[in-house]
Amino acid sequence: RYSHGVITKPSTKHVCYLNSPGRMFWDSNDYFRQERFFVRFLKIFINPFLSHVRNWDHTASQRVDGFIANSNEVRSRIKKYYNRDSTVIHPFADFPVELDLPKRISHKDREKCKKEGYFVVLTRLLPWKRVDLAIEACVKKGYGLKIVGEGPARMDLQKRASDYRNIDILGHVSEDIKWRLLKKSNGLIMTQKEDFGIAPLEAMYAGRPVIAFSCGGVLDTVVSGVTGEFFSEQTAASLGDLLGSFDPANYDPKECQEQAKKFSRERFVRELKNYLDNV
Repeated sequence: RYSHGVITKPSTKHVCYLNSPGRMFWDSNDYFRQERFFVRFLKIFINPFLSHVRNWDHTASQRVDGFIANSNEVRSRIKKYYNRDSTVIHPFADFPVELDLPKRISHKDREKCKKEGYFVVLTRLLPWKRVDLAIEACVKKGYGLKIVGEGPARMDLQKRASDYRNIDILGHVSEDIKWRLLKKSNGLIMTQKEDFGIAPLEAMYAGRPVIAFSCGGVLDTVVSGVTGEFFSEQTAASLGDLLGSFDPANYDPKECQEQAKKFSRERFVRELKNYLDNV
């Protein structure tokens, strides 16, 4: 994370590919908001340290010759915090060589799929990821939800979901099971603000649409009305309203996969090489 602080010789070109300026010290209020009271209380005492790190980070950023941002969201943060321009080169996702697409859901079966099918959350389980919103919304709407991932928030999420048979917290699963879960789902739910986010690409490659909070890097990858939909407020009510009107039959698996393929390793290597050649 701090490698952009390296001291180079005057003749050395220093290019920084930045996934994000440090959230803990540049956006600490949002970063700590969902933590337990004790952690939020401790933040009062580490604020002077965070201020020191911000000053050092800004100083280090001025020595970089060129910034590459992994999304337009991160480009805006680089401009805001460092007052530096940057070029966006999106990351890539490693997809299986071949993945058979699921059949398109017919309008005749759409209600059956919504009620008998399930949605997927695929993320590290941290408080700021707001997976609790997906649980609350799916419980209220009666939809199935399978949560894939590990992290310190898992215990709290399990307590929330323990009384509901339609909510499954699966923890870590193998790659094979992950792809099978995505292919058979009605779509991926993404409740957090990500710098970029690989999970939406994986869902689309599996032929499934994405339901996401309309903020962050997901705006660079998901095409509204074609490969997914966005909810405007980071609340269970906003997500629930979208789930209530969401129709999985509206999304073509082939279009979803074609969108995901735009973020290939080959594209990333080509764009990065072109940038470095120009530098």
